[in-house]
Amino acid sequence: MGNDERAAGSGVESAVSICNRALCLVGGTRMISSLLEASTEASLCSSVYGPALRSLLAEHPWSWCRCVEALPPDSEAKAPGFRYAYGFPAACLYLHRVFNEETENGAFRQFTMGGKRMIFTDLYQAYAEYTKLPAEDVFPPLFAEALAWRIAMELSVALSGGNINKREHLANFYREAVGHAAAADANECMEVPREWGGEYLRARA
Repeated sequence: MGNDERAAGSGVESAVSICNRALCLVGGTRMISSLLEASTEASLCSSVYGPALRSLLAEHPWSWCRCVEALPPDSEAKAPGFRYAYGFPAACLYLHRVFNEETENGAFRQFTMGGKRMIFTDLYQAYAEYTKLPAEDVFPPLFAEALAWRIAMELSVALSGGNINKREHLANFYREAVGHAAAADANECMEVPREWGGEYLRARA
């Protein structure tokens, strides 16, 4: 039994279950059992699933797939105007901020050097906060629903004979679903005010 079948049987979201929900939303009558099967629906779903997921992840700083990681210093890389160079987090999809114990939001730039993505900043012992690409089994229900609407929106033109109006109709439902998912995500966390640099300054006093 494959991962999709196990997920479907346990009630956990999978790429296939989300795509089947999208096919229902777009008015399809044929569901899929695998993204690799030889069907028009599976081929279309396979082509739009990844881009749709990345687009949705960019819509909001989803708290459940954000990571904080100490950046690995690179003493050999140099860029004019910056004191420190760091390696780019391997799992990073969208980089939100670079910070350390003294600075909540530090200035930084991203460059590619020698085929490697690098982060340059003036912050010593820097950390990165970023969004990673998550697995389907950790998707909150409202996020999975929003993703299904996004996929339905992308599938609509191909499966409805080029009906652009249907795509726009589905886009309205997608935006509404994103709003609901983002609001639920915001309720899942509480930002605690912090006096950045306070501990450092008190230690030096």
